[in-house]
Amino acid sequence: MLHTATLAWSLTLALLTLGCDNDYPIAPTACDDWCYATQRADCKEDEAPDECVRICEESALGRQHPECEPEWVELTECYRQAPDSAFTCVSDYSQPLNSLCLEQRRTANYCVSERAGLCFDQCVREVEACGGTLSDCEWQCDVETQEECATEQLELDRCLLEEPVVCHAEGSPDSLDDLRCCEPLVALLECAGYEGTGCDEVPTGR
Repeated sequence: MLHTATLAWSLTLALLTLGCDNDYPIAPTACDDWCYATQRADCKEDEAPDECVRICEESALGRQHPECEPEWVELTECYRQAPDSAFTCVSDYSQPLNSLCLEQRRTANYCVSERAGLCFDQCVREVEACGGTLSDCEWQCDVETQEECATEQLELDRCLLEEPVVCHAEGSPDSLDDLRCCEPLVALLECAGYEGTGCDEVPTGR
């Protein structure tokens, strides 16, 4: 038996196809497809179909970065082909399981920028080592660094990917307590206008 969200989307797409009593059918947009493919766990806070499409048109990867629409559409199709059981409720919103469509997600992030791609790779490592939800970490990856500090940010991201992931006792990742990549971190902070202790003045013991 179809769950409520799937039934709602089926009716919405049927109305779009029929054109609502006129001779000009309206084809589903890429955002219609995205919402239908991703709101699959029938969660309490999932948006109504029209609201989901509105938000998608404003903020989806393929809309914010039109040059990456092919990668976004490929990711949408990967999600669409997955069963409903590949999605779960996290904070009352539908989210894909951590292992779902990893290659397509990675490709889409690297299309946005090397920074977003490196961030996604680090998110995958942190979730594998420490637990948590990949989507929550992934959504933070398309955050632009100050343009004048982009080189320093990339150096820090590249360094962190070469270091072991460290987790707090409760399971969340921690990239600072063990002073990994101290020099690129200090360089980034200095670029951003912060002043502090250099790496050679910080104790390395834990």
